[in-house]
Formats: sequence, structure tokens, C-alpha cells
Amino acid sequence: NLISLHPNAVTGIAAHQAHTSLLVLTDPHSGDHFLQHPFPEAAQSILRIHAANGQLVQERLLPASGGMPVPIAAGLLPGVYVVSVEHAGQRLAGRLVSATW
Repeated sequence: NLISLHPNAVTGIAAHQAHTSLLVLTDPHSGDHFLQHPFPEAAQSILRIHAANGQLVQERLLPASGGMPVPIAAGLLPGVYVVSVEHAGQRLAGRLVSATW
């Protein structure tokens, strides 16, 4: 079985990759967590952090960042968390690992 695509066709994988630029960063010296997202500079977004068991740990408005990392997740207990940012119906998610420093 062979599938032939038009040379300019956008595949589901390519479209998915174009919208998954949520970046969760951790400062190795302080343990502070930062988030960088691709939404417009003037846009406010909703940040949600869920624990591995699905419990909502944090929900707040995320200020416009202009593409710069913004601090998130102060005071998280050690563990794995799902971080999501929502803006205008678009939702991006990433993983955050918090450890004792």
C-alpha cells in the first residue's frame, strides 16, 4: 500500500509540530521554573499546572511575555507535573519535573 501526497500537503505531524513550542525550563542552581510560549506579545493566557494524579495545583493568568521566559510554579513539591497554557482556544502542554534543591 502506497500513499501519495501532494508536494505542498501539510501532514498532521507537521501541523502538530508547528504548534507545540511550549518550553518549560528549570534553573539548575535555584530550582526555579520558567515557561516560554509562542502566543502573541499582547496576549494574556491561562496557565494550569496539574500533578501526576490530575489534581489542579495552580491556575492563573499568565502575563504577555513577548517571547521571554516567565517565572511559574513557585513552591511546588517534588514530583512530575503537566503544565498547560491556553489562549484563544489553543492549548499547549509540557512536562515539569520539580526536585528538592
